[in-house]
Amino acid sequence: MTQSLTKQEKLVLAGLLVCCIGVASFITNFQIISKTTTVVENVINYKMGKATEEISTYSLDGREIDRTIVKPEEEGFIAKTARKISQALGLKKDSKKTAAAKKAEDAKKAQAAQAKKMPKGDFSKPVAKAPVQKQAPVAKNETEVQMQDFNNGGGYVAPTETPNQATQPTEETKKVKKTLEQIKTEFMANPTREAMMALVSSYKKEEVNAADFYQLQSELLESENDTLVGHALYALRLTPSNESFSMMAQYQPSAKAAYQTYIEEALLSYNQSAQINVLGSVIRSGDKVVVMKALKVIEAGINSIKNGTVSQLVDGRGRRETTFAGFSLQNYLSLLPVITQALAASQDNELTASLESLKNLITDIKDSNTAVAAN
Repeated sequence: MTQSLTKQEKLVLAGLLVCCIGVASFITNFQIISKTTTVVENVINYKMGKATEEISTYSLDGREIDRTIVKPEEEGFIAKTARKISQALGLKKDSKKTAAAKKAEDAKKAQAAQAKKMPKGDFSKPVAKAPVQKQAPVAKNETEVQMQDFNNGGGYVAPTETPNQATQPTEETKKVKKTLEQIKTEFMANPTREAMMALVSSYKKEEVNAADFYQLQSELLESENDTLVGHALYALRLTPSNESFSMMAQYQPSAKAAYQTYIEEALLSYNQSAQINVLGSVIRSGDKVVVMKALKVIEAGINSIKNGTVSQLVDGRGRRETTFAGFSLQNYLSLLPVITQALAASQDNELTASLESLKNLITDIKDSNTAVAAN
């Protein structure tokens, strides 16, 4: 009995057949591709090759070189660009070579110049040592006389030394002395406080004669320029001595009001222990104006010490550090013989009265010390 298939069943069977054919075809192609890949991998060698011998067959032998000159306008774009690049590279190399050559040449010249400066001689021999010069010991600074600027009312303070406290000069510096004209020219070329300080330093080092130093200060005091007068007073205050005291005492009566306080404080500073001997020397000078001023300074010093107001005897900035160690009534006892001698030689009534008054004041100090010792 024959069984017939319906239309739908035929379509299903046809679809199954196509699917089977497709699967079989895919499997076959996959196996072929795998075999091909394996064959290719076996053929290709991935190891880096190494040269076993040097081979260089490059040579221009037997070749004809075309030396035809091509004009720039006939060059193509690529040739023209290549030519410009090569020219630029060549210029850079040349410039580098030129700079390097110039630097090498400069180094050679410097070495040659240095060789000329080197001393000629036998350097294998030991160098003889220069003899050691012994310097004189520096004098001990026994006190500090602080200086106040006459213009700023106690603003400027500078420690000072007496000329004999400065470092002793060597034999060579003693031979070199600046003349009055030299120091005058140097100072007037730049008349400043710093220049005057430098001049004072030279004076303390004995590079300038005392006569020339004080001659310059005398000329400056006679100047109509207030700044120059101030520099002279500043120099005199930096160099406490018989000459400095005398010049300031003589100048004070005619000095302007702006300088009065500055001069007075400078003179009162001589009551300090280290300057008492200067007051004794001034009293022996015989100049009435100077002696009278010295007597007033001594009297003011004694009264200040008795009253405990020694701050009046020093500069503004020195008051905080002032103690009775720098001021003592005992110091004035050394002046009693000098005052007694001056009193005996005096023929001036005013001067005699001042000497007598000061002698009695110092005698009272002596008597009070004797009474204390007796108790």
